[in-house]
Amino acid sequence: MQSSFWNNHYKDFRVQDPSGFAQYCVARHLRSDDRLVELGCGNGRDGALFAQRVARYTGIDACPIAIESFAKSTPAEAIESGKMTLKCGDFTSLDFDSLFDGAGRLALYSRFTLHSINYTESDRLFANLERISAPHWIFMLETRTIYDELYGVGDKVGHHEFQTDHYRRFIDPAEFLQRASANFAVAYFEVANGFARFGNQDPALLRAVFGRKGTPLNAFYGAAA
Repeated sequence: MQSSFWNNHYKDFRVQDPSGFAQYCVARHLRSDDRLVELGCGNGRDGALFAQRVARYTGIDACPIAIESFAKSTPAEAIESGKMTLKCGDFTSLDFDSLFDGAGRLALYSRFTLHSINYTESDRLFANLERISAPHWIFMLETRTIYDELYGVGDKVGHHEFQTDHYRRFIDPAEFLQRASANFAVAYFEVANGFARFGNQDPALLRAVFGRKGTPLNAFYGAAA
């Protein structure tokens, strides 16, 4: 995951406001009893919001500088109480059941991280999702797509894969939906501009919410208190 690039990135990254996707998830999908695991938490811009709205929050990132930055901005009592846990590690290799205490619902969140991992890592992540034994869980996802304005920038290193100063794997929404629908219950799926405007950039992003196959639709919704 090119730790040198991300370490340098998070040395200077100062954005603290939660993303539009985090605010959307809080408003539409999260519940106050959720045990939320963020895959690629960065400096905590979204995690700080989540930790206020769910029963327990775990942030995982492969970049130690990001975790260090997040920890510095987090009240010590939040971590000491066990309500928040920050870990430096590979989110594609997680045993998700080990992060769930059996109470409430397991909620997984990934923003701008799926396109940062390669096909092998992505396959491992989705295989681990299929192994979750918790009866109630949801996965909330926002990622770049092949319709992104950055698609094709840099050296092509594989199928929809490009290398600039770091690696990006642009997601084909049709391929993603076909796989997700075959293995999970998809509650929400949309591809659009306007989700994450930043300066003069307005990428075409994919948003999806899905969970265990057979999960009733109402199990995906509910605002946190």
